[in-house]
Amino acid sequence: SLTKSILSSTDSLIKSLSSLGTILLSMIPAIAVAVVTIIAMWKVFKKAGKGGWEAIVPFYNIYTLLEISGFKGAYMFFGFIPFAGPIILLVYSIKAAISLNQKFHKAGGFAVLLILVPVVGYCILGFGKDEYDSSKGAQL
Repeated sequence: SLTKSILSSTDSLIKSLSSLGTILLSMIPAIAVAVVTIIAMWKVFKKAGKGGWEAIVPFYNIYTLLEISGFKGAYMFFGFIPFAGPIILLVYSIKAAISLNQKFHKAGGFAVLLILVPVVGYCILGFGKDEYDSSKGAQL
């Protein structure tokens, strides 16, 4: 009886650890994408004359991204309005991508890449030879 109880507990522990391992393993690609995005945004921010560290700070990175796109960083706070906030923030994110596209002298289709696959878009902007031009795109 004691042996069955120990074996049952051990079996349950192994199943739990296996599930935990699967969860942790599935998180690796998401973490890798997040790290690459942060590094790319760091480079984009540096090109725009901001501190690269601003890409690391949650919420402040959105504030800075809006600023370098030519919008008031304070627009980020619209995201905290219940129900409508995320929609407003989505609209400003799209407008920011279009403006950033112009500030880096990219073709119109590049904004679609920034909107749909931002990690790729920021890598191209950050690691490419394109230079930031604050006179283009949206203006504060």
